[in-house]
Parts: sequence; C-alpha cells; structure tokens
Amino acid sequence: MSSIVPTARARTANDPEWTPGQQTDAQAEGWDIFEASGSELNKDGDRPFQLQACDEADIFKGYTRDTDAWQHVYDQAHAGSQLHQQALNFLRAGSLPSSRPSSMSAALTAAN
Repeated sequence: MSSIVPTARARTANDPEWTPGQQTDAQAEGWDIFEASGSELNKDGDRPFQLQACDEADIFKGYTRDTDAWQHVYDQAHAGSQLHQQALNFLRAGSLPSSRPSSMSAALTAAN
C-alpha cells in the first residue's frame, strides 16, 4: 500500500482531506492513512483508505501494531488533537466503518 500523495479527498468536495503535512505528522508518530485499493477489505470498492501503522517507523510493533496505531489515534482524538480528529473524520467520510478494527467501531460510533 502506498501513502496518499499529494492530497487525498474523501468522496465529495465537502468531505475532509488528508494533506501531505498531516501525513508527515502522522508518520512521525508511526501511523498514516494509506490508499488500499488492492486490499481484501476494499473488494467492493467502498473502503479505499485504511489507517495503519508505518512498519518502517518501528513505533508500533508486533501482531497488534495496526490496532495499536488505531488506539493511539482514537485516544489522541478524544484528548482533543486536531490531527487525530482529522484522521478519523477523513476515514469516516471516505471509508466504511468496518475499515477500522472492530474494537474501535463501537467506540467511534458512540463518540459521534
């Protein structure tokens, strides 16, 4: 999967975007939103973006690294971080809820 460059937009012009500056900030924390057109989760074409740990950063490790990255983003968003809130808003607008780990789905739905 490749990082979204230069600027990714969700489904409509009014939906949030994920900019190169946001990508840089996210990658410094060990995660990013990736274009996932070839992913099994996107087999119906309705989940084009996924939040994942950046393997190269070696910040989130092991089998649960993607879930750990999601938890980090979720926690930071709910602590008031605009970067993390933007990431969740972008994914909410651009990919179906099931593109995130099931442990996050109920919490994000309840938070809105």
